[in-house]
Amino acid sequence: MSDRGDEDAQGREPLAALGEAIRTLRATGGLTQEDLARRAEIEPPRLAAFEAGAEEPTWGDLRRIAYAVETPLEKVLATAEQLERGDEPGVS
Repeated sequence: MSDRGDEDAQGREPLAALGEAIRTLRATGGLTQEDLARRAEIEPPRLAAFEAGAEEPTWGDLRRIAYAVETPLEKVLATAEQLERGDEPGVS
């Protein structure tokens, strides 16, 4: 558990959950990291860092990622919230 209380016994840290949401939505769309990075105009190492929860994406990064995976930004954030709580994301 983190010092800030950002993680419960079942869930994930917020940044890790966001990274997993990006990875899940990318994979659901059948995209590789390279594909998504190119579409979102993000350097591949940065995208890999986002997915690993090692770097926090900017709001602009998130908007470009959502557009690139053809998913509303709200769904990206909702998926991250589900993962943070420890729920299985409902991606379709």
